[in-house]
Amino acid sequence: MQALFSPQVLIAVVAMVAFFYTVQTPDNAILRGNLQVKQGQDTQEVLKDVQKLKPYKLMVQGKLTDAVISSNKLLEGDPNDVAANWCSALIALKSGRKDDAFDKMRRTLSLVPKNRALRLEYARLLGTNGRVDEAITQYKLIISQAKEVTVPRMELASLYLSNDKPLDAANTLQELIEIKPNESNAHKMRGIALARAGQAEEGMNEYNTGVVTESASGQPQAVRLLLGIWGDIDKAKFQLERQIQEHPDDPMPKLRLAEIYLYIDKPHDAKQYLLDARKLAPTNPEVHRTLCIAYKKLGDSKLALTSFMQSIALDQQAARKKKKAAG
Repeated sequence: MQALFSPQVLIAVVAMVAFFYTVQTPDNAILRGNLQVKQGQDTQEVLKDVQKLKPYKLMVQGKLTDAVISSNKLLEGDPNDVAANWCSALIALKSGRKDDAFDKMRRTLSLVPKNRALRLEYARLLGTNGRVDEAITQYKLIISQAKEVTVPRMELASLYLSNDKPLDAANTLQELIEIKPNESNAHKMRGIALARAGQAEEGMNEYNTGVVTESASGQPQAVRLLLGIWGDIDKAKFQLERQIQEHPDDPMPKLRLAEIYLYIDKPHDAKQYLLDARKLAPTNPEVHRTLCIAYKKLGDSKLALTSFMQSIALDQQAARKKKKAAG
């Protein structure tokens, strides 16, 4: 139930040339499906191996000069060591040498082009460092290798949303839903994407499908977390009511209690707590989105749509502020 986020920048000509010679050839082979599998390239342990290396530990300690020296020694011993190459790339990124860092990452991936864990981390780093187009390419490559895997599609959709491409996000999520129709978070995110693309009612209905799907498959995530703390519904209700009495100006216990009432199919009770929470936190999109579900259960589609679109507007407002603060 958290919201999702990321910035944007153009690709430099030099990086494009390096990208073609170090990664495009194996990437194209991945798309064609005729890449030769190298020993060790499917391992998921590379990122853990990196964290065990001395230069990585020096980098974490802030000793970047020592980290570079230590990293160079490792690479002198074995220029094709995947973990050592990736570690060198991370040190370059930490040092602010982004072009160098991403060149090194591409070099590492050219050694193990089918390592999805490493490519996924590469896509994430590209996205969080403003190289959105490159990140999108990498996510698509991962998806081409493993169409049934959820995480890359969800992250790609999130990246699209963060960069004002809601229809691309909706289409990406639709592809996932066709493969995994019970993926509730995909329905929810697609609902938000459709609403942001101007398809308000369709977006709300898609979001509600996600809520229904989540409940049908067991306890919703919010309720599951509460039961993980307090054990059962009655104890959770008791503790939240107590928090409301002790902290009447805190909207969160009211929101969480409303989620329990929605789960046990008491939307009237949920609505009242949500209206109280909305008074205390009028700019919290989660409150408005949960209120939408309460209204939907009560059969008031008009107020449900109003609440849903208010949550979308607040999400976008928060995203604009975050982007502006990031410069």
